Amino acid sequence: MGLAETYFVAFALHKGVSVIESGLLVSLPLLFAGVTPFIFHRLFHKFYNSTWVLIATMIKVISLAALAFVALFEVPGLFYVLLAIYSVYWFGHFSYQPSWNKWISELIPLQESQSYFSQRTRIVQIGIILGLVLGGIALHMEVFKIPTTLIFIIIFLIAYHLNAVAFYLFYKLPRSESHYSLNLRKKLNLLIKKKDFFTVYSVFNCSLYLSAPYVSGYLLNVRGLDYISYMYVMGAMFAGKIFTTYALEKFKPNMNPHKLFFFGGLLAAPLPALWPLCDGAFGMSMVHFFSGIGWAGWEVGLSLAIFKNIKAEDKIEAVSLYNSIGLPVQVLGTIIGALLLKYVYNNNYTMMFVVAGILRFIFILPMYTRKFGEDSIEPEYLVTKTIS
Repeated sequence: MGLAETYFVAFALHKGVSVIESGLLVSLPLLFAGVTPFIFHRLFHKFYNSTWVLIATMIKVISLAALAFVALFEVPGLFYVLLAIYSVYWFGHFSYQPSWNKWISELIPLQESQSYFSQRTRIVQIGIILGLVLGGIALHMEVFKIPTTLIFIIIFLIAYHLNAVAFYLFYKLPRSESHYSLNLRKKLNLLIKKKDFFTVYSVFNCSLYLSAPYVSGYLLNVRGLDYISYMYVMGAMFAGKIFTTYALEKFKPNMNPHKLFFFGGLLAAPLPALWPLCDGAFGMSMVHFFSGIGWAGWEVGLSLAIFKNIKAEDKIEAVSLYNSIGLPVQVLGTIIGALLLKYVYNNNYTMMFVVAGILRFIFILPMYTRKFGEDSIEPEYLVTKTIS
């Protein structure tokens, strides 16, 4: 993930797309990823959960091979080609999550779940940082006259092989005893039951993406960071997440989940307003470090708030509902942000980040009184794409 996904935007910018187009490439593929499982849910029902995880992993493998091909050749309609490849990749990424959620619930006893997911989340974050560092160091090799395009090809091929290894490791696990089953009526009932939460969450999530998709393009093209500095800034967020998950496990294992996700979000939400005040990579890294602390609290708290009391047979609907509401409003926020940036802010990124930071702060406040019950989802199955 850290080696490939973190550099999707950097690759698109290297190939010549604009900052606004790079932001759209962050979010528009999520719409396809979120809608497709509903269109083809009858087809998915034919598979065991473990089988669908294998299929979805292979979809990611094929997508990474396609990216290596695009890096190697000049292709017409680059934006639309990347849009298609990223859409298929994120479809594989998000479509396997509900099935993996149900499958892992068959393998991990409930009493061990909090310890397992806390440790797994930290290991995943360490892996992402490792991939991020390796990618940044590799791209920095351009100073030795190694073509950046060749480096991107190598990065995507390495990620391709690592996902192939993941496919093999999934294959070695005990098979799932249940089929992928998405009950739309059950999902609708859950939406009605939690409509107050999802209404406020939708508005807040939309505000997040007024600026979040444009951070990487802003750092690389507007502020002119080189790849090694970009690596430090992006890595700082994951360092903040690792620090927080470790501290929570060590010192606050039983902290109130609702307070954890609300105050985590409250800390992180307005931080984009500080981007224009940062003079260099160190200041930007500090902003991202504290952002990582906040979003780790948000993700872990919200996940724990939903996990323990959701029945096993309802987990797919719960995860699917969270994703299907979160993904479209992210796309809506991205489109609104692009229109504002081009036609209202006149490409003034300072104004964009300040306004977005203020709106984020305003729209998270009502979430203090909107709890997603005591039911919950495992941390890894919520939409955990990096937010800035």
